Amino acid sequence: MRTASQLEVAPQGSKMQENNFLSNIFQSSPSEQDGSLKPKNIFLLVLVSIGIFSIILLVILLTFLSRFRYSTLNLTFSPLSAVATIDGTQVSSGAVHISPGTHQITIEKFGFETKTETFTLSAGQSRDFSVMLSPSEDFTKSWYSFHPEDGKISEQIGDKSADDFTASLEKTYPFASKLPIKTANFQIYRSSCNGEVCFTISASSEHLDEALNYFKSRLYSDLGSLNIVFKDYHNPFKGEG
Repeated sequence: MRTASQLEVAPQGSKMQENNFLSNIFQSSPSEQDGSLKPKNIFLLVLVSIGIFSIILLVILLTFLSRFRYSTLNLTFSPLSAVATIDGTQVSSGAVHISPGTHQITIEKFGFETKTETFTLSAGQSRDFSVMLSPSEDFTKSWYSFHPEDGKISEQIGDKSADDFTASLEKTYPFASKLPIKTANFQIYRSSCNGEVCFTISASSEHLDEALNYFKSRLYSDLGSLNIVFKDYHNPFKGEG
């Protein structure tokens, strides 16, 4: 029969064996002092390296795949106190993550015209959506003047809309980036005709052919596909009379 002291010896012995096993792995050996590693240490380092690399790769992969699970609507609207809903669910301004597909957004506030639009986003797609609500009542006509923060946002939205329009126009008609053209005999510039983009040639009858030849040779050859407006031109270099 074992005594109590004899029973305590076995756990201590097994613990010493465990410590010896770990020390054999991590403790330096004579071969390590010569600049070489024991085979078991090399194997352990390889396993640790593979494990770390696998974790990093998994994190990168999951981050990459998560981008394609949702679509993003970058929403900006003014007034800030307006209520914005997507498919009936209220959302705030900023990045809104939604499922891919077709959705309807509504932005409304009492005293302002309601804005509603249907849009479609594919998986991973991102789109900017900016709206400045127009006052529809007398008591809201001066809203943006008396609410500086809303006024600032509305100016930013207006500037961005103008920039987006210019970028879209120049993508369709690259020559638009060179306008306006001003010479001593004619002017060519972009204008608006009943809400549509048009290009105005301002020249006197004697210089009209010169302006048209300039347009065709240096800007855009297919004049028939453009909405062109002709306007009499007064030469600013010759004074009034």
